Amino acid sequence: MEVLPEGPDDAPESVRPEFVDQRPSPEDSCWRRERKELLSKAVNRLSSAIRRAILLRTFEERTAEETAQILGTSVSAVKARLFHARRKLRRTLNRKRTVLAVFAKCE
Repeated sequence: MEVLPEGPDDAPESVRPEFVDQRPSPEDSCWRRERKELLSKAVNRLSSAIRRAILLRTFEERTAEETAQILGTSVSAVKARLFHARRKLRRTLNRKRTVLAVFAKCE
């Protein structure tokens, strides 16, 4: 009977890295999809001014100056919008995480 290694340090030397499945597990894939969906919904619930600032700055990786120019506002206003966007997203996502943890315990 062959015993499977318990961890990466216990793997036999004959296992070649190209034969090791590097893809995320089904659970990880599901969790990533769920997190992406939750984030997308949370971003879409933001006011348009705040949403545009967070999308330009975070997802399009624009500078604060570029974001301000595109939005026709000051850099200070962009920074304030980002602060409010991140705070709202953090609150929303923390609430969702709490709810998901409760449901996970029920299964």
